[in-house]
Amino acid sequence: MNTRSIGLSLLAFAALASADSSDQGLAPKITGSTWLNSSGPTMLNGKVAIVHFWTFDCINCKHNLPGYAAWNREFKGKDFIIIGIHTPETSGERSLTGLKQFLKDRKVDYPVVVDNDGANWDRWGVKAWPTVFLIDKHGRIRDSWEGELEYDRAMKTAKFASEIRVLLKEG
Repeated sequence: MNTRSIGLSLLAFAALASADSSDQGLAPKITGSTWLNSSGPTMLNGKVAIVHFWTFDCINCKHNLPGYAAWNREFKGKDFIIIGIHTPETSGERSLTGLKQFLKDRKVDYPVVVDNDGANWDRWGVKAWPTVFLIDKHGRIRDSWEGELEYDRAMKTAKFASEIRVLLKEG
């Protein structure tokens, strides 16, 4: 094998690895009997979706709320949905009354499922609050992020918005 062949093989491998990183597999099912801001279980059903794992007393989770609100405003009326999965970290965060009050006070109006038993957390393989997943219309995870969207100038709010625009155009 000559140097040129090795170089072409490395380029092909890099391109393949790059393509794979944009598709992280099928999104797991979202389950739960208690849904807020929704009349019942909300499914992705051919929509581009942000699925975010959070808890209401987590400061990092609170810092992401403006990003979710911006996406909700920009993409409202399009094939786009945000679903919050509230997985409590502390016993105080298990309070349904406290969660409802938080949603009201912070004007969070997208569907939120209560995940007090951590079933969704485990199924999705989440390891930290907050964790954000971007799902395409075919139910595939196209991007994910652990932590604050803007931590250390990460610019994830803008990056995800750009990716949402692209995914909305896909068939």
